[in-house]
Amino acid sequence: MQDIIIDKPIKRSKLRLKLGKEYFILKRKFDWWRHRNAYCTVDINNNTCCYSHKKHQSVLLRQLKDVDMYLQYNKITNLRLAIEKLNGSIIKPNQRFSIWQKVGRPSKKRGFLEGLSLHNGQIGKDIGGGLCQLGNLIYWIVLHSDLTIIERWRHSFDVFPDINRTIPFACGATLSYNYVDLQLINKTNSTYRLNLWLDDQYLHGELLADTPLK
Repeated sequence: MQDIIIDKPIKRSKLRLKLGKEYFILKRKFDWWRHRNAYCTVDINNNTCCYSHKKHQSVLLRQLKDVDMYLQYNKITNLRLAIEKLNGSIIKPNQRFSIWQKVGRPSKKRGFLEGLSLHNGQIGKDIGGGLCQLGNLIYWIVLHSDLTIIERWRHSFDVFPDINRTIPFACGATLSYNYVDLQLINKTNSTYRLNLWLDDQYLHGELLADTPLK
């Protein structure tokens, strides 16, 4: 039996990793600028989409062994700031939707807090952490629509394997500013609206359209 040789990951210095990350961030920003007219807009006063196509909600606070709950509470702040930029997104025919293109870079200056993050299969913390819950919810909703996913990255492992799970682990969408994104395009003749909101217990999402669900 022939041995299988698996290449080990290349170890990079912290400086090399930081510079590499910033390179890909700038590359993505340039792509946004080049296709700036292709992305959807946010209009909370646009009520043309009155037919509900899919709703979903996910629990905000879940216990995780050896992880401080303050990261979960900080996540709620991060979700609220992100939702302010995404709620009321109107996706017209041939338009794209991108989480990071609308939310922008999470930073302390903008009010984002330290939240739970994953890196190379390890649990950690980072400014803006916890926004993957938003990616998960939007991805699950879009899977039940005629919108087309053009970019989605799955999680490397399940942080909450048995706690209040309502959708399969494989249906998640991880996020990392800004080159690990969730993007979709509307190839239909309908216009869609994405509503997002929080209450005391749940993150809520609803996708509506200007045409009834078939």
